[in-house]
Amino acid sequence: MIGGAKGAIATPESQFKIDAAIQIARNEISDSSQDILEYFLKHFRLRLWGIGRELSDAHKIVSKSSLFEITKQCVDVYAEKIGCKKWDTWIDHTPDNIKYINLLNQIFPDSYFIHIIRDGRGAFASVKPLEWGPSGVIQGAKWWAQWVAPGLAAEKAFNDRLKRVHYEDLILNPENVIKQICDFADVTFDHSMVKGSGFKVPEYTKNQHELVGRPPDKSVLNKWKAKLSPREIEIFENISGSLLEYLGYELMYGLKARCPSRWERFSEYIFSQTARRLPDKLRKRQRIRKC
Repeated sequence: MIGGAKGAIATPESQFKIDAAIQIARNEISDSSQDILEYFLKHFRLRLWGIGRELSDAHKIVSKSSLFEITKQCVDVYAEKIGCKKWDTWIDHTPDNIKYINLLNQIFPDSYFIHIIRDGRGAFASVKPLEWGPSGVIQGAKWWAQWVAPGLAAEKAFNDRLKRVHYEDLILNPENVIKQICDFADVTFDHSMVKGSGFKVPEYTKNQHELVGRPPDKSVLNKWKAKLSPREIEIFENISGSLLEYLGYELMYGLKARCPSRWERFSEYIFSQTARRLPDKLRKRQRIRKC
């Protein structure tokens, strides 16, 4: 999140900014304005913004030289396209951001970071049916811990510019938590924020973001208890239970949680390898059966 104190805009995910910075560090592209722009225009994530032609035209008029300025120009063009005339805060919800806080701090030195943590069992249950998510609980427990860890480590280094927010608190007390976030980031609170209607979901993610634009639904918090089998919950807690407990989540099995057997590890490995080789439609069908 970068910006000031008035209007805010949320864009689709922007992995291209991080990828470009890595490419520059590896000397695979130069840090020239033209090379960065060309890299952005070729990146599939920017193409999903639908601003390629407008960005090219805008860049011809006002040529910038830094990754920061060209990224800001992308947001300017996107804002104009969706009818947002004034903005001074960019809300960027790219998942990879949490892994690259040091890098993002170098590119956007005035940025603030919001680390949203969810009960790992709920997080795994929500991504398990998706094409990109871990389908097995062993992999899922490790996946969750690997995503949470960088944000926890960054809290010490950026304690004045990084705020931890629990997903469950946001669902149960949305107005209170959103007000805290706005105060932290110096953004003006508006009651419409509670409805989550300020972001236009891209077509390609509508299926997995069907709750965006709706008021927070408390019923989603415990759905993982029905979506996951008792054994899956037990294995998850055996692998990542300590981290769950440190973060304030109550365990169902605690020290009684048994580790996955050799057969369970083997079965999950074989399924994950087989699923990668299945056509998309068949893979989806297999995952639905497994759920």
